[in-house]
Amino acid sequence: MAISSIVGKTNFKASSVWGKCRVPLYSAVTQGALIAVDTTNNGWILADASNSIPASLIAMQAGAAGDTIWACAAAVVRAEATNTSGVFTDTYIAAAGDVTSPLYVGESGDLLLAAGTIAQVVGFVLSRTEFFLCPNTWLTGVNISASGTLTVTGNSTLGGTLGVTGNTTLTGTLAANNTVTVASGKNVVMTKGGVIEYVGTASKDAEMATPGYMLVDTSTEDVTITLPTAVAGWRCGAVCTSATKQLTVAANSSDKLINASGAAKDSAKANAAAYSAIYLLAVDATNWVTTSFQGTWTYS
Repeated sequence: MAISSIVGKTNFKASSVWGKCRVPLYSAVTQGALIAVDTTNNGWILADASNSIPASLIAMQAGAAGDTIWACAAAVVRAEATNTSGVFTDTYIAAAGDVTSPLYVGESGDLLLAAGTIAQVVGFVLSRTEFFLCPNTWLTGVNISASGTLTVTGNSTLGGTLGVTGNTTLTGTLAANNTVTVASGKNVVMTKGGVIEYVGTASKDAEMATPGYMLVDTSTEDVTITLPTAVAGWRCGAVCTSATKQLTVAANSSDKLINASGAAKDSAKANAAAYSAIYLLAVDATNWVTTSFQGTWTYS
C-alpha cells in the first residue's frame, strides 16, 4: 500500500471539523480511528471492513472501554509533522500518485486505498499530507463490491458497478445504470416490493426470466419476446430496433395482456417499423396492462 496509517498520529485542523460530538466507547479506540456505533452494547467500537462493520464517525482522541471521547462526522486531517531539534518536517502519508484517490474503511478503524470486505468510501486523499474524511455519507463515484450480505430497505440508484459475491436481499427497488454482477451459485432474493430491472438484447425469440427491457433486432426475422410470469408491480418492455421484420410481445402461458378495451389477449404485435416500443406493468399475478407504447400494436 502506498498509504501509511494515520491512526494515532492525526492532527485535526480546528477550522475543518464538522459534526463534533461526545460518544461513549464500548471498546478501546485510537485517536484518528474510524469508529462505528454498536447498538447492541450501546457504545462505539472500531470500524472493521473484515467484519462488515461500516464507519460512521472519526475518533478525535484515544479512549478505553467506558470512556466518553470527542468524535466528529467529517474532518480535514493532517499527519503530524516530524520535530527534529525544533525543525518541523512534513510527514508524507500518501504517495503523489494517490492524490484525489478515494479512501475506504479498513481493518481496526484504519484506512485503505482499495476496498476491503465492505466497500465503504470514507473520504479522499487531498494531498500527500492531508485527507478529507466523511464516513457517514457513503460518498459516491466509485464501484461497490460486497462479499457479505447487501440489504436494501429503501430505493437505491447505482451509477457504477455492483459486484455481489454473497446474498442480496431487496425490499426496495435497486435501479442499476451499469452492471449488477452476482457470483455463480449465489442468489438475488426479492421480497415483496423489491424489483431489479435490467436491459437486455435479443435477435431471436427470447423469454424474460425477470422483469426488464429488451432491445430487439428484427432486421433478419420476426422475433417474439415472452414475458416472465406476472408478479404485481413488475415492469417489462421491448423496443424494436429495425423496420424490416415484426416484433411480438407475448404473455406467459398462464397470463394475459389487457388491451385498451379491457379485453384479455395473449400477445401484442407491432407493425414493421423501427423503434416501435411497448411498456407493460403487471397489475396482479395474471394480467399485464400497457402503460405506454410507440408505433402501431395489434393485440390478439
